[in-house]
Amino acid sequence: SSVQGDQQHGKFKFDDYDSRPCLEIESPLALQRACREVPATICVSAGPQVVDHIFFSPKLLGEHPNRFPFIPVQELTRDTGLPSARFPSDHIALVADLEWLSE
Repeated sequence: SSVQGDQQHGKFKFDDYDSRPCLEIESPLALQRACREVPATICVSAGPQVVDHIFFSPKLLGEHPNRFPFIPVQELTRDTGLPSARFPSDHIALVADLEWLSE
């Protein structure tokens, strides 16, 4: 799945497993997605996909440059996907270090 967005207007369009549009959300807030470079948050028979997201207001918060390391897709697919003996959850946690912007 994928997400496309107009971050200046708070519009995001989510695609399902075979890239058909399945959800579009709009917010009066100009939101931004954290962890935009994450390769996958689930890994099922349809393949690795990003289905979990963290949204924040860039007017109030900034992403800290320290990044939590993401698990490479090769590691997620080694044991046929999630959950597995190595990764017992069906989702990989997203972690974003956000900080308040000074006024």
